[in-house]
Amino acid sequence: MFSLCLFLTAFVTADIFSQEPLESGKPKKITLDKQVWASPFKSQGTGGSCSIHRVISFLESEVFRIHQTKLELSQQQCHYYSYIEKMQRCLRFRDPNLFRKGGHFGDVLRVIKKYGAMPYDAYEGTLKKEDIANYKSLFGEITGSYIPYYQPGELLVRDNWLHDHDFYNLPVDDFIKTIDHAVNHGYSIAVDIHITEELYSDASKNYADYTEDEVVDQDRRDELFDNWQTSDVHLFHLIGIAHDESGKTYYLIKDSVGEEMGMTPPSLFSENYFRARVLAVMIHKDGIPKDIIEKLGLI
Repeated sequence: MFSLCLFLTAFVTADIFSQEPLESGKPKKITLDKQVWASPFKSQGTGGSCSIHRVISFLESEVFRIHQTKLELSQQQCHYYSYIEKMQRCLRFRDPNLFRKGGHFGDVLRVIKKYGAMPYDAYEGTLKKEDIANYKSLFGEITGSYIPYYQPGELLVRDNWLHDHDFYNLPVDDFIKTIDHAVNHGYSIAVDIHITEELYSDASKNYADYTEDEVVDQDRRDELFDNWQTSDVHLFHLIGIAHDESGKTYYLIKDSVGEEMGMTPPSLFSENYFRARVLAVMIHKDGIPKDIIEKLGLI
């Protein structure tokens, strides 16, 4: 038996001046009454760093409000020192889990107070202006959490208390391809998945979906795992595959909790939910597509 895992980044933006109201399906006309000065848009990249970008932007606007000076500060310099501070805490408390993406309002203020700030032009943080900051390699090297694709390694979650290193890391598209292939060829699958209490409390809904209007990609999946929004909450048995009237794929599951525990689990989970919330699956080797078996080196 072989276990396959995919480590579960993207952010969603919305234009508030052209939202689509659900009731009419037409853009709503909104008149802007007042707007304060803010510096031009800068991408937060893949760092889970909205806190630093937003507080830096806030401080820039405050400088303009008080001094009428348009100042642009370096987010990446603040990132650099915040990572140093996080790593110091990891070493002090002997806890690698303290080195995580993200933060809160006070982080930027404390970093600037201790290390100062720099102009954006002096420390953009990328080699070329068109580059977007990418922190995946950094976090993988520091935390030891990115197993190379198609290679075995340890799934770093608390329930893997035996430190099993037989998890093979697949890109999300190959991950779903493997699941579909196995079920369509008569193989069932054990699933390690993230669930929430709300999913098990609505008896009127027999399926769970993650998002209706976009396909969860590799970046989004990685972000959910790295930020602890996806963790190993529950395991169940996948025993079938289905589709709705639009052709969307769902997976039929057999659960081990139900009404006797005051819960009503959904019987179907969408492909998007699997893309976002499944940490690992266990499949018999013969249920894996041949081309993926070759990539995994299991022939």
